[in-house]
Amino acid sequence: MKAPILWQLRAHVGPAGLLALEADWRRLALSCNAGPHQAFEAHSAYFAQLSRAEGRYTCLALSDGACVRAICPLEEQTFVLLGRRFAAIGLPWQMLDLGHDLLCGDDEARAVLLPMLLRWLRAQPSLPRWLVLDRLAADAHALRALAALPRWRFIIENREPSAVFDCRSGVPLSEQRFSSKFRWNLRNGARRLQALGKPRYARHVDPAALQPAFEAFMAVEASGWKSQADSGGAVRDRSEQRAFYQALVGSAAAGSGLEIHTLHLGAVCVAAAMCLRSGRELAMPKIGCDERYAACSPGHLLLQWTLAQCRADPAVDSLNLVSNAAWLRSWRPDERPNYRVLIGLRQLSGPLWTVGLRCLLAAWPLVKRGLHRVRHSRPGQSEVAP
Repeated sequence: MKAPILWQLRAHVGPAGLLALEADWRRLALSCNAGPHQAFEAHSAYFAQLSRAEGRYTCLALSDGACVRAICPLEEQTFVLLGRRFAAIGLPWQMLDLGHDLLCGDDEARAVLLPMLLRWLRAQPSLPRWLVLDRLAADAHALRALAALPRWRFIIENREPSAVFDCRSGVPLSEQRFSSKFRWNLRNGARRLQALGKPRYARHVDPAALQPAFEAFMAVEASGWKSQADSGGAVRDRSEQRAFYQALVGSAAAGSGLEIHTLHLGAVCVAAAMCLRSGRELAMPKIGCDERYAACSPGHLLLQWTLAQCRADPAVDSLNLVSNAAWLRSWRPDERPNYRVLIGLRQLSGPLWTVGLRCLLAAWPLVKRGLHRVRHSRPGQSEVAP
């Protein structure tokens, strides 16, 4: 008869706690085929450069007494629901639109992780009353772990999906989905670019080559609309993001998974993309192009080249574009669903809040329509905005 497992959940707080889990983190990330954003270097860079937790983040490690079987990183944050902002504790990456998940490679550990996690969180009176697991892909370990909780304990919301290309051999070419107009635009852009000189594509993975490629990426991304005063979206203009990606460049030799794809015309970089590779997926969270060459569609051409590289690489199953931006619609990618999970943490009020909130969310569209009718039926108000 198999002896029962004496599960233990231990909190590792701050930078020292994260460093203490490095070996276990790397082992679990490998065993559970973690996504591109789950590399140890990526989380280290995030907590050092982007996190608002200021060293107060916590990694909860689930152990069977012999080894760590699961890790759940957490930080305090806020989330918006029904137009209001609430304090919460949840998975990292809230400042970047990247996939979130916990590290758990087996069903046995997954079955006990969330119940033990909730008991630990409820025992911390200073923490917020909500646990929020945001931007979970359909195959996330965190979603599968919900099977250990009764359905009335949590709420699942649909979030904006991610654009994804299936790059496995045997899958029909994505180009077959394109409209004839879009295929013509790609060919025309390539012809225009070739008329200006000889285009050169490159994939930069060597640590020595990444620094100049990173500088080229920042310059080309900031050359367009992202550098405008009312945007502030360029990596070069956002010191925290710049430091985050710089840390990934510096830790590339250790396995951060960062690679930069570029399109050059002579000595000029006309498009560049920041990519993260882990497991069997390549993610492309950032892409920029020199708008002086907009007529050549350099961003689309670089994406087309990256997609071809992924399809030719047997080690890559998918190319994840992270967002679902409007400019990607012409590519007609697959859509990977994303979800947000809300769990009330208080022993008695948590379930009541969760059930009440689920009812409110279900009725919210009707409530909004009713408020709209009341607002526009008031005497003296015009139906047409001035």
